[in-house]
Amino acid sequence: DSDFTRSMWDHRFRLTYQVTVERQKLSTRLTIENKDTKPFDFTTLLHTYFRIPDVTKTTVTGLRGASYVDKLQNGDICKETRDFVQVDCHTDRVYMDTASSHRLSNSPCDGDIIIDKHNLPDTVLWNPWEEKAEKMSDFGNDEYPNMLCVEAGYVSKRFLLQPGESFNCGQTFTCAPKE
Repeated sequence: DSDFTRSMWDHRFRLTYQVTVERQKLSTRLTIENKDTKPFDFTTLLHTYFRIPDVTKTTVTGLRGASYVDKLQNGDICKETRDFVQVDCHTDRVYMDTASSHRLSNSPCDGDIIIDKHNLPDTVLWNPWEEKAEKMSDFGNDEYPNMLCVEAGYVSKRFLLQPGESFNCGQTFTCAPKE
């Protein structure tokens, strides 16, 4: 919280982002404290870009049964019916109220990556694919086949934080044997 941040967002706050690295495990934790005299609301999304061998051979579990907003289909709300979600085109979806754990197959860690979320009910699945990648200045034209975003967040609704209260959330990535 500073004069600079208040010029964009007029609230007193403290934000702490902690990263813990262990053998075969990476954890991130975000804490937002309301230091103001009035409540404020927000959304948060932990942007996780996974470098993978081939996005078309990668699956994500823990999304079946969840409703999602398909940002590429006029914001239509759909229901995920697949146990193993694969990406083979430009994808930008906000899955709401997902499982607290996801499994990413075809990962670079000689197995799968288990994604455990804490206090982050939503999951964004994103890949720009070829056409969008070519239009992005900070993304290589040939990088889309080797990446997938599986992003834990609190994005489908806003979180209201009262004065003096804190919001804590986080995620842990663990390398696990293939199933």
